Amino acid sequence: MMKRIFGFYGMRGCLLIAFLAILSGPTTVLAADSSGEWRPTYDLIMMWLNFGILVFLLVKFTKAPIANFFKGQKEEVERDLHEAEEKYLVAQTKVAETQKLLDESDARLKEIKERILKQGEHKKQKIIASAMEESRSLLEEARRRVDNQIVLARSKFRSELIDAAINVAMVKLPGQVTKDDDRKMIDQYIQKVG
Repeated sequence: MMKRIFGFYGMRGCLLIAFLAILSGPTTVLAADSSGEWRPTYDLIMMWLNFGILVFLLVKFTKAPIANFFKGQKEEVERDLHEAEEKYLVAQTKVAETQKLLDESDARLKEIKERILKQGEHKKQKIIASAMEESRSLLEEARRRVDNQIVLARSKFRSELIDAAINVAMVKLPGQVTKDDDRKMIDQYIQKVG
């Protein structure tokens, strides 16, 4: 549509410029030199009359199309402005929605962070309790092992002490025990068994 308007007005504009160039050119060239003194006045009047007719025709035939052109341009600019305002309002709405989503996501992120911290603290307490239980269990196990080692050491010490006492007794007693002592021991043994 714009090409058609500019093509139509462009042709008329070119014609207007051509007529103005002809009219503004030297007027004496168009007239004959030897015609007298009335001719320059006649040429001047006719030039102004032709100019008036040209202006009248231009105004008559181009007034409505030029007015329509400017009216169309005005409507197009208003339409573009209206579309730009609608786009601006849509963009503002989207910005507001995006800001709302950002605020909500910040709040959600804060909640998630707090929940993670609570879960971390809970797990930390569980780990500490488990470690305490395990260390208590290890301490008890170590205590049992130590007690067992002590019992074994006492038992070993006792058996070594008994063996040493028996060895000492075996070395000293044969020289000190008499046949009467032997008989008394045998009698005591028989009384206990019998």
